[in-house]
Amino acid sequence: MKKITLLIALTCIFHFTANSQSCLPEGITFTTQAQIDSFQIIHPNCTQILGEVRIWGVNDINNLNGLNVLTSIDSSFIITFSPNLTNLTGLNAITSIGGDMQLYFTNLTSFTGLDSLVSIGGNFISFDQAALTNLTGLGSLTSVGGNFSIESADDLINLTGLGSLTSIGGVVSLSTNPSLTSLSGLDAVTSIGGGVSIVANFALTSITGLNDVTSLGGSRLNIFANNILLSLSGLDNIEPATIDSIIISHNFSLSTCEVESICDYLSIPNGFIVIQDNAPGCNSQDEVEAACETITVNETKFSDNLIIHPNPFTTSTTIEYELKHSSSVQITIYNHLGEQVEVIKQKQSSGKQQVVWNAIGLPSGVYYFQMQAGEQLASRKIMVVK
Repeated sequence: MKKITLLIALTCIFHFTANSQSCLPEGITFTTQAQIDSFQIIHPNCTQILGEVRIWGVNDINNLNGLNVLTSIDSSFIITFSPNLTNLTGLNAITSIGGDMQLYFTNLTSFTGLDSLVSIGGNFISFDQAALTNLTGLGSLTSVGGNFSIESADDLINLTGLGSLTSIGGVVSLSTNPSLTSLSGLDAVTSIGGGVSIVANFALTSITGLNDVTSLGGSRLNIFANNILLSLSGLDNIEPATIDSIIISHNFSLSTCEVESICDYLSIPNGFIVIQDNAPGCNSQDEVEAACETITVNETKFSDNLIIHPNPFTTSTTIEYELKHSSSVQITIYNHLGEQVEVIKQKQSSGKQQVVWNAIGLPSGVYYFQMQAGEQLASRKIMVVK
């Protein structure tokens, strides 16, 4: 009986191996429907394509059903000039794309058919998808290793369909999408490694879909020519030390720019600043800095183990935090003009620590502290009230 069971098991393993193979290290290009329909005949048992896959449909390719055995593409996957292709049904078994996923000039209305796709190792680029209305079909996608770019999607209203996406390694670039009204769909993203560029989305009213983003990877924030955008609410939780520079320009209705990340960055900038040609209140760096001074400051807790209390305060405040390792800690205090008013340096051991800052002799107003412990850097606003 044991021999029979073992024979059955070995047969199943052999059958699975024989029917699951990597192939085509040189890649493959499909230009006709017949090539797609005959893929499994010409390349039997091919489930993992090692090279680049290109679909160049012109006026012939209308479905991808012949590719329904594929589970992964190790290199890039590129679809271009395929006006008869309206969905990606047939790619339902693909779980990973190792390189870029690029789509140009198709009539896709959504990404239905990619429902099993979990990761894209390179860039996600969608350009001139005139019929695209949402991103349904990408619900299993958790990470994009490179840039995430959508440009010239005339009918795209929002980004719903990306409910599992948490990490983007490069730039988030959304430009010239005339029907895009919100960034809803990016709500689960917490980390962006290459900055944010939101340009010429003339119907965009809100960027609150970026609420959970805490890091831009030391890169640029570019908000340009979004005609009816009113506020930068949605950028509040980005750590200012992860912003390299900011461009906020030609957003003619934008009047509210005094969100926490912007205010904190302006107090201790890491790079260049361009703020101009927006609505009053956000028409210059001086206007934004003035608006930042009016923000009510509550007790500040910007990580699980760092608290500033009281805040606002009259004479002194206590900064409490916890160090995982012994470290040299430096806390630098700046006034609203960016002038350094005090530096506190201490060598501290691991565990819970606190530093008291005494503001006796300093005038009322908004101050900013920058704290560095090892490679960790944080900056926040505090207020002296007398």
